[in-house]
Amino acid sequence: MADMRPPRDLPDVPGVPGAPGVPGAPGVRPRSRFGRSVKTVLLLLLLAWLSLAFWNFARPRPPGTHVVSLWTRLADSDIDFLYESPQHSGILASESSIIDRAEELIVLDRSPIAPGLCQHLLARKRARPNLKIVLITDLGDETFGAARSQYLESLERAGIIVVRWSHMLSSNPDQRQLIVADDGSGGWASLVDSGSSQNLGGRAALMVRGRLAQDIVASELQIAAWSTDDDRLPAAPQMYGRGVGSVDARFLTEGAIGGALLDAIAAAGGGDRIYIAACTLSDRRLIAALLRAAARGAEAQILLDPNRTPNPAAAGELLRDGGGHVAVRWNPIGGPIRTSLLIVRHRADLWMNLGSADFTRRNRSDLNLAAGVELRMPARAAPARAAADYFANAWSNAAGYAEYADESALAYWRYRLVEATGLSSYY
Repeated sequence: MADMRPPRDLPDVPGVPGAPGVPGAPGVRPRSRFGRSVKTVLLLLLLAWLSLAFWNFARPRPPGTHVVSLWTRLADSDIDFLYESPQHSGILASESSIIDRAEELIVLDRSPIAPGLCQHLLARKRARPNLKIVLITDLGDETFGAARSQYLESLERAGIIVVRWSHMLSSNPDQRQLIVADDGSGGWASLVDSGSSQNLGGRAALMVRGRLAQDIVASELQIAAWSTDDDRLPAAPQMYGRGVGSVDARFLTEGAIGGALLDAIAAAGGGDRIYIAACTLSDRRLIAALLRAAARGAEAQILLDPNRTPNPAAAGELLRDGGGHVAVRWNPIGGPIRTSLLIVRHRADLWMNLGSADFTRRNRSDLNLAAGVELRMPARAAPARAAADYFANAWSNAAGYAEYADESALAYWRYRLVEATGLSSYY
């Protein structure tokens, strides 16, 4: 039988694999070394990302976060649904009123804080030197120029306690937008907002009077104590009294907001209506809950910002899989949505959640600081009618789905990737 083994000495033939001096030849492995280096770098990046993801999941929450307050009974007159637009300044006027009436304590959480609001705080402090004022603001926004340091320094010189957010490395950017203060006559008022003082158009807020302020103050002062060692921080005041009325309210923060939203959507079925107005809708749990509610026969109207990366892809999925029970429109004419509002109408009752937590995984998984108020009330209650009118007006002035539709596979999988990995640029 012929010997089929190759000869021991091969000619040096350029371009022939296995020949000396040619990539792939024995002893010549530059590409292999490069490939191993790339694999090593990718593996290290993957391990770093997994470590960060585990840390964000397992690390202890800062004190004052993931708050679920007890239900408080309120009257219609204790709650105002407010909104801001070029034609209407309900939030700014109410915020100024809260500051002007305070005699004992103001706690304000704003990122960024507008110069006009700083001037208003300074004026009240000059008028009432014994008034304690605590301002909590995110250092990240200050760094990017949203709140120039000279304004904060002027507040500090006046005796106002300024808590610059000092734990940015914890990946907890502060998105809480609220103010709480005494009303000068033994009562308390809280304003929980969906956007900053610099955001106009589509911004909404709830002004709540009564004992709910105690839970808000306690949470904010714990956040402040975690971020600074300033020994001038006051103790949380005790508030007494029992509310009466037909509205149940509670204060929620961070991931507790997401849990409450899921519970409300899970209870919706045939004959119920769901209304959503949000900057961004990308959280997979919320999308899945909406699709299950649609399968049970609930009707959903969803108003989104078309300029937020995941929204067109998420909207396409909801319309495709919603069985005809989901409708989507885009920004109302005249300004972007600056709110996170969810309303569930169930027969004669209405449930509402309004606050600064966007409908994303970062906001629903305790990665950002955010706050909101949950209300359960008769649909005929004044705040329920005001919120329903607000949404109906925004919906009627919104652009149709087709104007910004993007149902491409690329848009869908890009959004799924950044949402799953946490590498999204949206909050």
